[in-house]
Amino acid sequence: MNQVRNRFLTSTVMTLAAWQLRRTWFLLLFITLGTIAAIVIVCAIPLLSNVMTTAGLRSTLKATPDSADIALNTSTNGISTPIVQNIHNQFDSLFHRYLGNTIRLEQFAVTSEDFSFYPSQQHTVLTVYGTSIQQAAPHLGPIQGRLAHITSNPASEIELMMTPDTAHQLGVRIGSTLHFSMNYFVMAPGSGAQQSSAMITAHVVGLFTMTPTNAAYWHGEDFAPIKFAVEGSTTFHQYTLLVPDNALLAFFDHIRSTYHHTDAIHTFTPGGYGLIWHYHLDPSQFASNKLDSLVDQFAGIQSTTDSLYGYLENGVSSDFTAPYPILLTSNSQARFSVPMEIPVFCRNFAVASLWRVFLLASLPYLFSRLFSSL
Repeated sequence: MNQVRNRFLTSTVMTLAAWQLRRTWFLLLFITLGTIAAIVIVCAIPLLSNVMTTAGLRSTLKATPDSADIALNTSTNGISTPIVQNIHNQFDSLFHRYLGNTIRLEQFAVTSEDFSFYPSQQHTVLTVYGTSIQQAAPHLGPIQGRLAHITSNPASEIELMMTPDTAHQLGVRIGSTLHFSMNYFVMAPGSGAQQSSAMITAHVVGLFTMTPTNAAYWHGEDFAPIKFAVEGSTTFHQYTLLVPDNALLAFFDHIRSTYHHTDAIHTFTPGGYGLIWHYHLDPSQFASNKLDSLVDQFAGIQSTTDSLYGYLENGVSSDFTAPYPILLTSNSQARFSVPMEIPVFCRNFAVASLWRVFLLASLPYLFSRLFSSL
């Protein structure tokens, strides 16, 4: 009797459920599809946001040729190849410690304003810009003549290049010879500062023309002759000449080698010798989920630099105070700048993250209102 009653109840329940399903199957199907869609959207939005933010970060770092550049600009009162290498090693290891293989050295340059024409030309300032000519060759535009190289006698001869405007104003051409004089002093143990001068013969071997497409590589240096006047004085002319960096350092090293127990030759110029390293970040190795780590890495570089060498925030130079004898002897200063696009992108990323949180928080409410209306 009980088995018949249970069978009857089961049949009745199934019949009533079938009748109810015929009336509400569309609503149940819609709710199921809506639930699946909500799950997909909730899962896909963070993934899509991550992909789009990563693409935005990389496009920001590729917006201009120098968007992903880090410039290390140092000045030193004394110079020699060991000092240049010492300064490079300190900062290079610091950058790679925090940024690893996401950064690579793109360009090095050394500048000097110690040289002057011989015989002397009044109201003329010479800036000698040394960099790797072979590396810079693709960025020199149309070249007349040939590229400059280190000579067989770097102690007394050097090859240089200049723009056609500079050559015109100086009255020289390819094959011309110029004579330069350089004043310097050395710090000899027991005898103090010893002032002296050196002569070098410069051969003009090439003329190059700067083009807008190559301007980014030189980071603002156009090698154009400059004419300026100080208030109450006559007009000055400044010329920037391009030479191989290894040739310029070889000349400095030769002078230093003529003295015993000295680590460098020193300049009378207040700005010292300029040493510039340009590093480039690889945008393809950055993702939005590593943005906080990237910001922390730059903060680590900044704090470590400040603790070792003094406060360098906003590019303010500070004397080195770290216990490096060569740096202390050479009275070095340094500053570095990071891409300004990164802080701007961080601000935009924060706004996008807030919008994503708002959208995800709103989805349950929107679906509940939709289902309740049905």
